[in-house]
Amino acid sequence: MALLLNVRNPGHDGEQDNTEDEETAFNHNDTSNQAELSHIAVSSLIRSAEHQRIHHICTGCGDGYYSRDVLRALCGHDYCRNCVQQLFMLCLTDANLYPPRCCQQAIPWEHARVFLPEPLYESFLARALELETPNPLYCHVAACSRFIAPSFILGTVGYCVGCNARTCARCRAEQHDGQECMQDPATRQLLDLAVANGWRRCNSCGSVVELNYGCYHITCRCRHQFCYLCGATWKTCLCVHHDGDQLLFQAQAVGEHDLAEEMIADWLRVREGILRNHACMRHTWRQLDGRHQCQECYDHMPTYIMECQLCRMLVCRRCSHNYF
Repeated sequence: MALLLNVRNPGHDGEQDNTEDEETAFNHNDTSNQAELSHIAVSSLIRSAEHQRIHHICTGCGDGYYSRDVLRALCGHDYCRNCVQQLFMLCLTDANLYPPRCCQQAIPWEHARVFLPEPLYESFLARALELETPNPLYCHVAACSRFIAPSFILGTVGYCVGCNARTCARCRAEQHDGQECMQDPATRQLLDLAVANGWRRCNSCGSVVELNYGCYHITCRCRHQFCYLCGATWKTCLCVHHDGDQLLFQAQAVGEHDLAEEMIADWLRVREGILRNHACMRHTWRQLDGRHQCQECYDHMPTYIMECQLCRMLVCRRCSHNYF
């Protein structure tokens, strides 16, 4: 009788157990590696997404911002919250910046409203009404001088909501029932001074304009364009467009930043360029390093300024986008 004994090989069993342990360890390590790789991939995607979100450079200040913190103008340039507020705030004091714009395209108010505090937005709407009103009327009281909206003008009398004074809408002096209009002495004095100095009065809003330098093409703060020589609407008269001496002043102002006494030829080149491009309507800007003063807002730029390659006008980065 044969006795069959099932004797296991201890060595073989140990190898099998070790193999199972190694497979378990390998599977565990593989899972850990996959988890780590997944974590790295997710982190990379997050960083990439954050980079894309923050990759919006403000045209006004040059800093980077998230998408939610920038307003994109119709021309494609981005503005941060602070710069949007500053641009709309400047409209309250500088009519040349109205309407708020970039690259000659107005920034829609409804798009900017979410970036503006309510008091600023309300002040802007009031200012917009004033700037869009042809020949606006102001309170005759010098200490008030408040804009009188068309809805507060009844007949020939404007009612000031600031001081309750009544202003004649014809002569802009104090209301005078049954009397012929007489020009205000202060206004008469200003107009006499304008005549004595050769200043021109806008035939749209009545503002007095003084030409410091440049051509005779004037764009008033009310956006009306006229000839400085005769006062007619621009391109409706036969007057010359510029005077050599007036443009010479502009050439001197532009040339100061790169002109030395021994560079007379370069200075003459600047002057000739001004004469050719005095009515530059489409500026081509380039960056000019160094400290300069903006010819629009008169701010001093510490590191660089923008220069038009045609007319050599010098303006800051903000004005190059918002004034023209």
